[in-house]
Amino acid sequence: MNNPHYLASWKPLLLFPVLGLLTIWIYWPGQAGPVLLDDRAVLLPLSELQENPSLAWDFVFEESSGLLGRAVSMATFVFEKMYLGDSIATTKKINIALHLFNGGLVAWLFYLLFSHLRTPSCGALALVLAAIWLLSPIYASTVLYAVQRMAMLSTTFALAACIAYCYWRTSLSLGREKYSNLVICAGLLTLGLFSKENALVTVPIILLIETLWYQFEDARGKPIPRLRSVTLGLIIAGAVGLLVVFIAQYDELAGRFGSRPYTLEERLFTQLPVLWDYVSQTYWPQVQRMGIYHDDVPLSRSLLQPVTTFYAFLGWLAVLALAAVLSFKRVGRYCVLGLLWFLVGHSMEAGPFSLELYFEHRNYLPGVGLVLLLGVFYHLLIGKWRDLSAPVLTYFWIYAGLLAVFTASQVQVWSSRPLLIFNHYNSHPQSYRAITDMSVLMAKLGDMDAAREYSRQSYEASVHERSGDQLIRNLALSCIADRTVEAEVFESLGTDHPRRPFRSPSGLLLLVRMLQNGECDSFDRIAFADRMAQIFLAPDADATANKTVHYALASLENVLQRYANALSYTELFLAQSPSNTDGLLMKLHFTTALGKQGMRQEVISRLQQFDEQGKLTVREQQTLQLYLEQ
Repeated sequence: MNNPHYLASWKPLLLFPVLGLLTIWIYWPGQAGPVLLDDRAVLLPLSELQENPSLAWDFVFEESSGLLGRAVSMATFVFEKMYLGDSIATTKKINIALHLFNGGLVAWLFYLLFSHLRTPSCGALALVLAAIWLLSPIYASTVLYAVQRMAMLSTTFALAACIAYCYWRTSLSLGREKYSNLVICAGLLTLGLFSKENALVTVPIILLIETLWYQFEDARGKPIPRLRSVTLGLIIAGAVGLLVVFIAQYDELAGRFGSRPYTLEERLFTQLPVLWDYVSQTYWPQVQRMGIYHDDVPLSRSLLQPVTTFYAFLGWLAVLALAAVLSFKRVGRYCVLGLLWFLVGHSMEAGPFSLELYFEHRNYLPGVGLVLLLGVFYHLLIGKWRDLSAPVLTYFWIYAGLLAVFTASQVQVWSSRPLLIFNHYNSHPQSYRAITDMSVLMAKLGDMDAAREYSRQSYEASVHERSGDQLIRNLALSCIADRTVEAEVFESLGTDHPRRPFRSPSGLLLLVRMLQNGECDSFDRIAFADRMAQIFLAPDADATANKTVHYALASLENVLQRYANALSYTELFLAQSPSNTDGLLMKLHFTTALGKQGMRQEVISRLQQFDEQGKLTVREQQTLQLYLEQ
């Protein structure tokens, strides 16, 4: 049955360019959408490359978002900014093109898998399954949230690695083993890891493809004992190794949740219903709930609180039990691959790491498994009733068309910042971030009463803010609307929870950035800076804050040319992060401005030591050299 020599009809795949044009037409309005969240931190600094291309190396290799740095993803952003212009629209156009390319890989992979099973009309099946994946609205936030190119690229290399493995597997079945395909597979996996580290799940996915799809058989259906031993050995060793590491590192993993409003256990419990929601949003999407803000997702405090968590747990137990039963049958194993592809694909970002509870872009690779299940359903159905091939494929195309309509509506929302803000707020009225965005939008429109009301709602929805954070946000809103702030408002800062008046640095960072840029002339920057100095720098001050707060206030004092205060804030920053080279360079600047030669020389010596150890970036080396020449 499973004859690799079988040449299934590939001609329907020639229609993929038509599907590609439809995808581009649907997604194209989204390129006019705004910069969002992590886009600001990751992409906006790249504008410096226009004037200083030598910083390219820094941006590629100094990205700290992931464990491995994500150099491949950053290289694409750097190349784009240097040669294609500094425009968020260009970034999103490239993402749209990458999504289309990934759709082609999905079609290619499905063709290889189903042609191996000699599935009738497998070329047409691969094309419509790729259409379902390409046009699913759950991926709109991945494609149009610019920085998620990292997730898209890791999927690109994961899919390509699976394709390379399929070609190696076919050559092995035919007795003409081509190790070059395995080398290509390993190389693609490496590129995926340096795009985003969750590409690591490609390894177990490939092992599952072998175990559940190829089932260790050659072209004549005979088992390949060596392949079975190696594959099952790797699966067992990996599972046992991960369990041992999880147990051994449990305390460290749990400790990383100190800055989160939930514990490790609560996160794992919450993922049980979240995974079911991902399944629901993939197969039958509720687009009104889609977006990037899901901080209002119900938190599961235990397996029974709320009780829906227990139901979700029972549901996944039933799925795993069904998978165990199906695994005893050849055709059942094909279904199990789709199920486990989805679960394994989520194993890192739905696992024990200190991450947020819900993001749609996490489904970009795991969702391939859910679409694969539809193909397996077709294969099983047509195996019994061949005449149903055309009707089932037609129904799949109708389904893909319905998804396309949903996606088109989502893209229109993502094409406009106000539309996106209103959509997020209407869909998630309890979301702290969505409400905060509404307050900013109202301030930009000049409606300060509405802005303050949304700010109050945001404070009530937050699980970590203090009243001081709300006051800072209101000051930022006043700056946005260019409204005068009464002196007593400044005086009220720091009166609540005086030991740690501010817990969230985001509002302060926004305010300081606007003050640095001179965006609100009516705002009394001196009065604000004086009050913050009373809170943090007075002789009897004992207030503490996140190091980011001290860094921001040092930057503000630098703009005001009050270098003594700026140096004091920098010292507070370095007390929490003593080896931070950016902080040391700030200290060098302020000690030089104040003529403190002894402190200045100490900082220079330390920075030179870091330079000798290769710890300074190109930008930092250039900055240090400027001070050495003074």
